[in-house]
Amino acid sequence: MVEGRTQRRMLDEGVLKPMLNLAESPKDEVRREVARTLALFASKRDSQAKIIRSGAVSACVGFVRGKVGDDVATARYGALALGNLAVLPTNHQELFDSGGVAAILPLATSDDLETRRCVAFALNN
Repeated sequence: MVEGRTQRRMLDEGVLKPMLNLAESPKDEVRREVARTLALFASKRDSQAKIIRSGAVSACVGFVRGKVGDDVATARYGALALGNLAVLPTNHQELFDSGGVAAILPLATSDDLETRRCVAFALNN
Protein backbone atom coordinates (compact mmCIF):
# COMPACT_ATOMS: atom_id res chain seq x y z
CA MET A 1 0.00 0.00 0.00
CA VAL A 2 1.24 3.48 -0.83
CA GLU A 3 1.66 5.64 2.28
CA GLY A 4 -0.28 8.94 2.32
CA ARG A 5 2.62 11.38 1.77
CA THR A 6 4.08 9.19 -0.97
CA GLN A 7 0.73 9.00 -2.71
CA ARG A 8 0.28 12.77 -2.49
CA ARG A 9 3.73 13.29 -3.99
CA MET A 10 3.05 10.80 -6.78
CA LEU A 11 -0.17 12.65 -7.67
CA ASP A 12 1.59 16.02 -7.48
CA GLU A 13 4.26 14.75 -9.87
CA GLY A 14 1.66 13.67 -12.43
CA VAL A 15 1.38 9.90 -12.09
CA LEU A 16 -2.28 9.89 -13.16
CA LYS A 17 -1.64 10.77 -16.81
CA PRO A 18 0.61 7.78 -17.50
CA MET A 19 -1.68 5.56 -15.43
CA LEU A 20 -4.63 6.57 -17.58
CA ASN A 21 -2.59 5.85 -20.70
CA LEU A 22 -1.89 2.37 -19.31
CA ALA A 23 -5.64 1.90 -18.77
CA GLU A 24 -5.86 1.50 -22.56
CA SER A 25 -3.29 -1.31 -22.63
CA PRO A 26 -4.19 -4.42 -24.61
CA LYS A 27 -2.81 -6.49 -21.70
CA ASP A 28 -5.42 -7.62 -19.16
CA GLU A 29 -2.87 -7.69 -16.34
CA VAL A 30 -1.90 -4.06 -16.94
CA ARG A 31 -5.52 -2.85 -16.92
CA ARG A 32 -6.14 -4.85 -13.73
CA GLU A 33 -3.20 -3.20 -11.96
CA VAL A 34 -4.27 0.28 -13.13
CA ALA A 35 -7.77 -0.36 -11.76
CA ARG A 36 -6.28 -1.56 -8.48
CA THR A 37 -4.03 1.49 -8.24
CA LEU A 38 -6.91 3.88 -8.91
CA ALA A 39 -8.96 2.13 -6.21
CA LEU A 40 -6.06 2.54 -3.79
CA PHE A 41 -5.53 6.21 -4.67
CA ALA A 42 -9.28 6.87 -4.39
CA SER A 43 -9.28 5.47 -0.85
CA LYS A 44 -7.54 8.66 0.32
CA ARG A 45 -10.02 11.50 0.55
CA ASP A 46 -7.38 14.17 -0.05
CA SER A 47 -6.50 12.53 -3.39
CA GLN A 48 -10.02 12.36 -4.74
CA ALA A 49 -10.23 15.86 -6.25
CA LYS A 50 -7.15 15.19 -8.41
CA ILE A 51 -8.55 11.81 -9.45
CA ILE A 52 -11.85 13.38 -10.46
CA ARG A 53 -10.14 16.24 -12.35
CA SER A 54 -7.86 13.82 -14.20
CA GLY A 55 -10.76 12.06 -15.89
CA ALA A 56 -9.98 8.79 -14.11
CA VAL A 57 -13.66 8.21 -13.39
CA SER A 58 -14.27 7.35 -17.04
CA ALA A 59 -11.40 4.83 -16.89
CA CYS A 60 -13.00 3.25 -13.81
CA VAL A 61 -16.34 3.09 -15.62
CA GLY A 62 -14.53 1.37 -18.49
CA PHE A 63 -13.03 -1.17 -16.10
CA VAL A 64 -16.47 -1.88 -14.64
CA ARG A 65 -18.07 -2.29 -18.06
CA GLY A 66 -15.14 -4.44 -19.14
CA LYS A 67 -13.40 -5.23 -22.36
CA VAL A 68 -13.20 -8.58 -24.05
CA GLY A 69 -10.75 -10.63 -22.01
CA ASP A 70 -10.93 -8.57 -18.83
CA ASP A 71 -11.21 -10.69 -15.75
CA VAL A 72 -13.58 -10.15 -12.87
CA ALA A 73 -10.83 -8.56 -10.75
CA THR A 74 -10.51 -5.62 -13.15
CA ALA A 75 -14.24 -4.88 -12.86
CA ARG A 76 -14.09 -5.40 -9.08
CA TYR A 77 -11.25 -2.90 -8.66
CA GLY A 78 -13.07 -0.44 -10.93
CA ALA A 79 -16.18 -0.74 -8.74
CA LEU A 80 -14.06 -0.34 -5.62
CA ALA A 81 -12.49 2.83 -7.03
CA LEU A 82 -15.94 4.25 -7.77
CA GLY A 83 -17.10 3.25 -4.28
CA ASN A 84 -14.10 4.93 -2.69
CA LEU A 85 -14.83 8.11 -4.65
CA ALA A 86 -18.47 7.93 -3.56
CA VAL A 87 -17.46 8.37 0.08
CA LEU A 88 -17.40 12.15 -0.50
CA PRO A 89 -20.79 13.65 -1.38
CA THR A 90 -19.02 16.28 -3.50
CA ASN A 91 -18.13 13.50 -5.96
CA HIS A 92 -21.65 12.12 -6.35
CA GLN A 93 -22.69 14.30 -9.27
CA GLU A 94 -19.56 13.34 -11.26
CA LEU A 95 -20.19 9.65 -10.55
CA PHE A 96 -23.76 9.94 -11.84
CA ASP A 97 -22.81 12.12 -14.81
CA SER A 98 -20.01 9.78 -15.90
CA GLY A 99 -22.26 6.74 -15.79
CA GLY A 100 -20.42 5.25 -12.83
CA VAL A 101 -23.52 4.39 -10.85
CA ALA A 102 -25.33 2.84 -13.81
CA ALA A 103 -22.18 0.89 -14.77
CA ILE A 104 -21.83 -0.90 -11.44
CA LEU A 105 -25.46 -2.06 -11.21
CA PRO A 106 -25.04 -5.13 -13.48
CA LEU A 107 -22.14 -6.28 -11.28
CA ALA A 108 -24.63 -6.79 -8.43
CA THR A 109 -25.42 -10.18 -9.97
CA SER A 110 -21.79 -11.22 -10.47
CA ASP A 111 -20.87 -14.78 -9.55
CA ASP A 112 -17.93 -13.32 -7.62
CA LEU A 113 -18.77 -12.56 -3.98
CA GLU A 114 -16.04 -9.92 -3.59
CA THR A 115 -17.32 -8.08 -6.65
CA ARG A 116 -20.84 -8.03 -5.23
CA ARG A 117 -19.40 -6.74 -1.94
CA CYS A 118 -17.65 -3.89 -3.78
CA VAL A 119 -20.91 -3.01 -5.53
CA ALA A 120 -22.74 -2.93 -2.19
CA PHE A 121 -19.98 -0.74 -0.74
CA ALA A 122 -20.21 1.68 -3.67
CA LEU A 123 -23.99 1.92 -3.54
CA ASN A 124 -23.90 2.38 0.23
CA ASN A 125 -21.73 5.46 -0.16
